[in-house]
Amino acid sequence: MLNQTCGNRYAFVTVGAWLCGRNRSEAEDLRCAKQALEQQMGRRVIAMIGHSKGATDVLLYAAKYDDVPCAVSLAARFEVQKGVLERLGPEVLQRLDSNGQVEMSGRSSKGLFKWMLRKEDLQDRLSTDMEAACNSIHHAAVCIVHGDADADVPIADAYKIDKALKQCSNKQLVVLEGADHCFTSQGAMYQLAEAVLPFVSQHADTG
Repeated sequence: MLNQTCGNRYAFVTVGAWLCGRNRSEAEDLRCAKQALEQQMGRRVIAMIGHSKGATDVLLYAAKYDDVPCAVSLAARFEVQKGVLERLGPEVLQRLDSNGQVEMSGRSSKGLFKWMLRKEDLQDRLSTDMEAACNSIHHAAVCIVHGDADADVPIADAYKIDKALKQCSNKQLVVLEGADHCFTSQGAMYQLAEAVLPFVSQHADTG
């Protein structure tokens, strides 16, 4: 779903059930959204900004297409395979192997929710190589923002993304002191805007 949020800013929002993995498929959805903005609405896309799983989508998009001036990664996970099998446990993996899908429960800012773990989605996540993807980004300027109090995705992942961007000549790593995964701590959102907006403005015309 493509929503105009304010002025020339648009938010691409996925609808439907939450899925594990499928980041490359979601990156293709971003491609469709970009083409719709450019071809149907006459807009020029100067930046893609994603948070958490969405940030992984943005980095994978930039790795494949590299046709947007700026890619902004907020609290992205680098080691997407790490700990997944251990967290699921042998019982879930056995049921997944037998049935192809298992109903799971999770928690978000809105409370508990149910989601379906599918075998093909898990395989997709386990086969995602973020190091190779980051190393494929040449032209896009990349801004990596992460809170050092993030309890969901370790701050170490931000440093690993930065290190993997070997071909990227315009990159910036911003660590926000005291910020959690959703940047809800006091002042974190203001600091986030202070980091991201000047970076996007600086590199908007480089693509």
